[in-house]
Amino acid sequence: VPLSASTLYWYQARLRGYEKAMAEAGIKPLTPLVHADSPTVPGVREEFDHSVYALVGYLMQHLQSPNPPDALMAVSDGHTFSIHSACRLCGIDPARDLTVVGYDNYYY
Repeated sequence: VPLSASTLYWYQARLRGYEKAMAEAGIKPLTPLVHADSPTVPGVREEFDHSVYALVGYLMQHLQSPNPPDALMAVSDGHTFSIHSACRLCGIDPARDLTVVGYDNYYY
């Protein structure tokens, strides 16, 4: 059985904490984006591009809405690079228009 981030205990605990914090702040939380790594992606560059393009659709849905978020939290610091690239493809400047943070301080 392939592991998915959404089935891991620490992911579920982190998600509950995020949802609780957002509720306490009176903010509707965004639905988390969870996508499986593609087993057909052959290399690092291709894997990065795959992640960027998977994020573009998700970001377009939220960032171009009437009430776009001003911050995004990634599951890890390492994912912020692909989020920044996806933002730029969507016409968003992540240095000015959006705060992007990683929850954990590790990078695979």
